[in-house]
Amino acid sequence: MFDIFRSQTKAAKYMLTGLLSLVALSMVTYLIPTGNGTPTSGAKMVLAEVADQKVTADQLQRAIQAQQQGQPLQPELAPIVINQLLTQYIGQLAVIAEAEKLGFKITDEELAQGIQTTVPGFFPDGKFVGADEYRQRLAQSGITVAGFEDGVRKQLLVEKMNAFALDTAVVTPKEIETEFLRLSEKVKMLLVKLDPADLRAKINPSPAELQDHYNKFRDVYMQATRRSIDFVYVDEVKVGESIPVSEPELRAAYTQRREQFMTQERFHARHILLKTEGKSDADKAKLKQKAEDLLKQARGGADFAELAKKNSDDNSAAEGGELPWYGRGATVAPFETAAFALKPKEISNVVETQFGYHIIQLLEKEDAKLKPFDDVKAELQAAVRKQQVYAKMPQLAEQARAELIKTPAAAEAIAKKLALGFVKADKVADGTPYPVIGLDRQLLSVLPQVAKGGVTEVIQLANNKLVIGVVTDILAPSPKPFSDVQSEVRTAYINDKVRDMAEKRNTDFAAKLRENNNDLEKTAQAFGLKVTTTNEFDRAGTVDGVGPATSYSDLPFTQPIGPAITYRVNGIPHYFKILSRTPAALSELPTKRSEIVTALRARKEQERREMFQEGLVKRMTDSKQIKIYDDVLKQFIASFRG
Repeated sequence: MFDIFRSQTKAAKYMLTGLLSLVALSMVTYLIPTGNGTPTSGAKMVLAEVADQKVTADQLQRAIQAQQQGQPLQPELAPIVINQLLTQYIGQLAVIAEAEKLGFKITDEELAQGIQTTVPGFFPDGKFVGADEYRQRLAQSGITVAGFEDGVRKQLLVEKMNAFALDTAVVTPKEIETEFLRLSEKVKMLLVKLDPADLRAKINPSPAELQDHYNKFRDVYMQATRRSIDFVYVDEVKVGESIPVSEPELRAAYTQRREQFMTQERFHARHILLKTEGKSDADKAKLKQKAEDLLKQARGGADFAELAKKNSDDNSAAEGGELPWYGRGATVAPFETAAFALKPKEISNVVETQFGYHIIQLLEKEDAKLKPFDDVKAELQAAVRKQQVYAKMPQLAEQARAELIKTPAAAEAIAKKLALGFVKADKVADGTPYPVIGLDRQLLSVLPQVAKGGVTEVIQLANNKLVIGVVTDILAPSPKPFSDVQSEVRTAYINDKVRDMAEKRNTDFAAKLRENNNDLEKTAQAFGLKVTTTNEFDRAGTVDGVGPATSYSDLPFTQPIGPAITYRVNGIPHYFKILSRTPAALSELPTKRSEIVTALRARKEQERREMFQEGLVKRMTDSKQIKIYDDVLKQFIASFRG
């Protein structure tokens, strides 16, 4: 496309951080082909295959890290999150395979437009930053041009296939009316909440009760394996500062990047605009005459800025019509042509654009020119250093690791010798951030495999540090002393008691409600509970003291007036009965029609898209084009459970 760049260096290996470190694209961008092969263990193990495409553990790992925004995935959520992501990936890859089978392609022009839409930073002011800058920005996040563009092509292919397979959904007037009536109906209800919070004050455990609770659940209060580790790390900034860059190197880089430092031709002007948008031909004729009159005044010596303030319809009128500097392609063609044709202080003829009639006064104009070397020297120095730093960092890290393997006890001295960072982490529990190093998923997976006195591999951290750890001590899991966890024990004891009391009260309340023939107020009074009358609300509304009406699912709008209903909101039993129901007023439908049509159409298109994808996945699964390696998937999920 713009250029092909395939990194073969160790620097690329260590600096790879995943596409979402640069830009938030669709999930498809994680699924760049990884080559052929069968499922294997390790980071490249294959979880599933779709036609000739593979979904590997490291691809899914990148997606999880982006979704979790750097936070660890909770072990209990791992099966849900991983299976959902894998299902979505398989669906998108199935769509891509079908599109390619049908001969769909993404042209270079479509790709360029897709990148410009997705990553406008590559096109400041609508102009491409240039192949070198483009490649460098991607390389800084460990991404090749080919890999990045392959991901974008896949996403565009999915969009093109969806557009081909799905006709625009039609929404009928009856559907609009039905949806309006459903959404606009309002209810009011009587509400009793059995909030367990009011039970806490009744629980005051004795020291003996707390000690007994601790003895019963001692395993709950275990402290994780603790490790003492000497870390030697390579910091990108520190290494960069140590790299000398000579004047000849900077001059050579300046020559190579001349295009990058070119400033485009640009102009600075004032203008008066008389808008014609939405005007009749007669009104346009009057405005054209007014523009000619203003032009005569301006050329006759009148103050152009004052004329603009009094007559211009543009937002710049208050500033006397003054505009910012504009380069080529920044304004509409007739305006740009007229402006560049002027000399400073010269005033144009009346210029017509799609916006109206303009009169332009040129203030200044600059030709395209190359920025002086001295003006960009600091920028060049940073760029040259950045190019070298990614090659030097892995070399330093491998050198440090080799020396640590020989003399692991000399970590601090080795770090000092190589001008690297050093930090000692003493008895840090697994899952707890390490000083300076932080909490890194790869580090957490590597450390349990390293014995006391062992040295880890070189690990790439999310903050572009390379780190090597020497495990100096390992303390096995053990129960925390009662004195250290007494507060936790008290909280757990009270929570258990509150839960038991709350469940019993709820059971008793339900029984009493039946005994009282569904009289909610009488039953609440017997238990000393507050009865409230809610505000009137619709499905999109809020229930005072509760929150969104959706907290009750759709129950308030599907139940008859009178009988008491129970429903748990955030685990708390709510008893309510419908007091009144206010139907929607059809007279209000016109004001909401557009919004309802948009929502219904989006819902229908999403349903069709899901049906299309599900059908495609089923067909490809039946024909053995889709394979899921369950054993490998279970192994991957288990890795999140430690």
